[in-house]
Amino acid sequence: MSKYVVEVMQTLIEHGIRKFNKKFLLKFSEEIPEDTKDFRLYYECFEAEYIGGAHGITGILLMLLYGFDMNQNYFQKNKLDKLKNKMLSSITLSLEWLITLQSKSGNFPSTNKENLRYRLV
Repeated sequence: MSKYVVEVMQTLIEHGIRKFNKKFLLKFSEEIPEDTKDFRLYYECFEAEYIGGAHGITGILLMLLYGFDMNQNYFQKNKLDKLKNKMLSSITLSLEWLITLQSKSGNFPSTNKENLRYRLV
């Protein structure tokens, strides 16, 4: 079962990197270069980058971290260090970006759209 969980995690990471590439760097590639390590993850729902747990990046990050934690032995057993490092790097960059959105009161906006910033998560 770990194999399938890791495959889903890998697909989520690659999709998030591709979407970031397409949205912000204006170049889209079917293959993610081996040295890609400095892209945060990007996902959309209803044409907006949602932040919250139900449709947003925080929920996706939670599932990725949970999946990684539950399958660490699989990564070690199958010598998937490159994949592990790519996943953790993308997750870390995404978390660092997410922290920049936090307001002084400790809340987060519901989306990354300027006009919706005051709906709190």
